[in-house]
Amino acid sequence: RTRACEGAPAAALKGVLRRKQRTLEAKLEAVGGLEGLQELIMDTPPVSPPERLANAIAYKSLQGRCGLMVELASPTPHDGGAAVAAAAAAWEKAGADAIAVSIDEEITSLGDQDLEAAARATRLPVMVLDWIMHPMQLISALKAGACAAPLVAQVLKGGLGTIATFARPSGMDIVVECVNAQDVEAAEAAGAGVYGMNLSVALTLGGIPGAQRQIIKGLLGSLPFGAFSVVGVSSLDELRFAKYAGADCVLVRRALFEQGGELAGMTQAEVVDVLEPILTGDD
Repeated sequence: RTRACEGAPAAALKGVLRRKQRTLEAKLEAVGGLEGLQELIMDTPPVSPPERLANAIAYKSLQGRCGLMVELASPTPHDGGAAVAAAAAAWEKAGADAIAVSIDEEITSLGDQDLEAAARATRLPVMVLDWIMHPMQLISALKAGACAAPLVAQVLKGGLGTIATFARPSGMDIVVECVNAQDVEAAEAAGAGVYGMNLSVALTLGGIPGAQRQIIKGLLGSLPFGAFSVVGVSSLDELRFAKYAGADCVLVRRALFEQGGELAGMTQAEVVDVLEPILTGDD
């Protein structure tokens, strides 16, 4: 799959990032370069603590329950906004703990408008789902109402600390996605409090049965004391494993409940009813 934030394979990742870089260059020029970026920074308020993703995960963790974050996206590239807002409100009513909104241009042409629509429609923490490569993206996400964003250690490399440092004063939770022990070390050095696995860079090791799960389990066991984790899942079996392996929160992909998925055709409330026993460990 080449669509961003859906487990992009390594072969497609370079092309996705080149496309994203071109988009970012155009956006930076549109806001007036570095001077315009500075004005955006000064005009962006910090996130208030009740809306933070880490707080929501911590609350569920204290209850012995795995947090539930649900992925949303525009139903078509040009038809988001109201549909995304309605879905966000429905998931909140059904019992989700957080929302993640995909805004990559391959998925939607509305971008931050979808993010803002979801944030206005719910009191839940909202995480932007995109390939974050520049502080400008964090500013745009904050202004749209997001309180969290993923940073992929394998993509940012040495720039991880710089962007994480930029985000910290804003109150935004940074979810650093890791695929190996070196990424975990880099995330810890950058001051990460939330670690992600299998969110956008798929842990795919074809031909090696169980390898992906062993890696996730190993990474979860290697996180610093007091850190929180978010694991992406696309099936009930993956969800059960994530809970068993010790994930603090799961990001449930649209593939689970949209057309062709195991829970396709169900309402948001019906989906949560199915997931709840797994999240609590009572299934």
